Amino acid sequence: MKKPGAIYQSESDRSIPAIAMLAQWDNEQLINRAIDGDPVAENAIYRQHARYLLNLATRLTRSTSEGDDVVQETFIVAFRKLDRLENPEALRSWLTRILISKVRKSLRVRRMRAFFGFKSIEDDATLQMCATHDARPDLRTELRELDKVLDRTPIEWRTVWMLHRIEGMSIRETALASGRSVATTKRYVAAVDNAVETNRRLAP
Repeated sequence: MKKPGAIYQSESDRSIPAIAMLAQWDNEQLINRAIDGDPVAENAIYRQHARYLLNLATRLTRSTSEGDDVVQETFIVAFRKLDRLENPEALRSWLTRILISKVRKSLRVRRMRAFFGFKSIEDDATLQMCATHDARPDLRTELRELDKVLDRTPIEWRTVWMLHRIEGMSIRETALASGRSVATTKRYVAAVDNAVETNRRLAP
């Protein structure tokens, strides 16, 4: 099986017949062809969902390079297990669940490396860094403080909270993406909300 990056190089992907075929395929046909190893179908799935997943992974890991690695790993796993997807219309949410699992693993490894004093990937996509260039100074300060709070929270809490508060997913969508119950999701969100509010009260 090719890596997603390699799929991009397919000559058939750039051909007019391939484009015409893609226009005729629905999600189920696209997935079935990808399961059979069709590079055009694999590339189409990659192109449809890669940007969304990359943006999500970058914000969750706070690193562009780490986010890119997580997305590549997500598609490698997804194409290997694509035949397990029961509902073709749920492809994006299924990919998101795989991505969240990879994000958690990546963040745990990073924290472990930091604990033992190994050089870690530098953050280049924190909430403060992702603010628009014309963001108000007070907003940048608030985002910097929020980044500090998230640094201190357990990875599970932080991931769930960001899916809900930053990515705008509903509690139910967040629970589905993170593989947690609705009750647990609410508890994690509330815990981080409380930490954010406490930090705000204690700020000079």
